Amino acid sequence: MSAARARPPTRPGTARKPLRPPHSPRRRRLHPAVIPVATLLLVLAALGATVAGKFTVKRVEVVGANLPATAIVQRADVTGKNIFRVRSDSVVERLQALPSVEVTRVETRFPDTVTIYATVRHPYVAWRPANVTYLVDAAGTIIGRTIAPTLPLIVGTPRAHTPPFAILQAARYAVSALPAAPDGSIQQIEMDPRLGLVILGRSGWQAIAGTGDPQSMVARVATLGSLLKAIYGRGQRLKYADLRYREPYYHTR
Repeated sequence: MSAARARPPTRPGTARKPLRPPHSPRRRRLHPAVIPVATLLLVLAALGATVAGKFTVKRVEVVGANLPATAIVQRADVTGKNIFRVRSDSVVERLQALPSVEVTRVETRFPDTVTIYATVRHPYVAWRPANVTYLVDAAGTIIGRTIAPTLPLIVGTPRAHTPPFAILQAARYAVSALPAAPDGSIQQIEMDPRLGLVILGRSGWQAIAGTGDPQSMVARVATLGSLLKAIYGRGQRLKYADLRYREPYYHTR
């Protein structure tokens, strides 16, 4: 019988640690706060979905007289949108596509209403910078086209901007006041880029009113009416007048 091999003595402090069995799954424990946090997130998600539906725009009110309400609501494009995402400036910008409407303000009212305050733009003069005649309001905004204008017509150069209010007002005043003066019938009113407002008479006279503030422009047109009357009283006719000076410069024929 053979003798058994003796194991070498184990040194103190060098004992082998038992090995973990291969492929032994490690058990993980959930943190105690995970389940409450997950539950809270689910509740918040459900609440968010509910609130989002509650604060959806369902009503759009249009306040103002004689307004195209249906077109305004369609162009505003806020129905069905989250009311927290409705921006007044964006709504006003979209409604600029309706030139006949001037939006004064846009308000939101919780939970589901948007109110649009607006007015109708009224044509003040007709403006023809080229071959197309536009209707323009007192602010100089183009609100449409016309073929046979019944309002005072101002003729401009191609690609010219609409004239300022002072020019528009002076043109309206000229059409209403000058025909009452002797030889005051108007052939055409022009906006010259260099001279400003120019009025042409049917008998062939030309008067330069220039540019200025509304009061000055109306005063120049009134001066033209007085000048026509004075010249006619002397048995003469006006040929040319420059009303931009304190004392009008003129020629007769």
